[in-house]
Amino acid sequence: MAAGDDLRFAGALQKTANLADLADAATARTSLGLGTGHEAVGTASGDVAAGDAPTAAVTAHTAASDPHGDRAYADGKFLQLTGGTVSGNVAVNGNLTVGGIGQIQFVRKTADESVVPSTTLQNDNHLLLPVAVNATYTRFLMCIFSGATTGDIKFGWTVPSGAVLRWSDQTGVSGLHSDVDVYSAPGGSTQVALRVWFALGPGSNNAEQWS
Repeated sequence: MAAGDDLRFAGALQKTANLADLADAATARTSLGLGTGHEAVGTASGDVAAGDAPTAAVTAHTAASDPHGDRAYADGKFLQLTGGTVSGNVAVNGNLTVGGIGQIQFVRKTADESVVPSTTLQNDNHLLLPVAVNATYTRFLMCIFSGATTGDIKFGWTVPSGAVLRWSDQTGVSGLHSDVDVYSAPGGSTQVALRVWFALGPGSNNAEQWS
């Protein structure tokens, strides 16, 4: 009787029944805050009652290679923690940052810049682009400028030591980073666009930045 399981207690739950003698199991689950679930989730396909499983339930997994044995499993519905290949379309909600091959870099001038008439080239204040070691880049530049017809605009390029840059502008003129070109200014406050295409190849010391 001290254990509370004596049959003489009318309506008492019997420990040997393991709660099978509850009068209303659903009400008991609600009272315990367990919701309305009514099936245990097993490990085999079909263990979850119809309507309870996700629409794209996974029925098989393939272990991802991992020397430490602690990587998440991967198949058509999962991605490995590192590495792996994605087949099909990928939708990204938010920003995407790529730190290796395939990355896109963008720089722009945040303010107008006036240059005192001179034949000596000077670095632009804003158009500096960091590059990775031994990487290959293609680049497009659109520069809008104005100037006196007697001054024009003279431009060239600076690249890391050992790198090779080839460029071509909209007039068909082309050259290497060691070459300079002069583009006619429209005169007065009239603006004109200069467009240049580049290809930067790797060298023995292709690092830092090119401008």
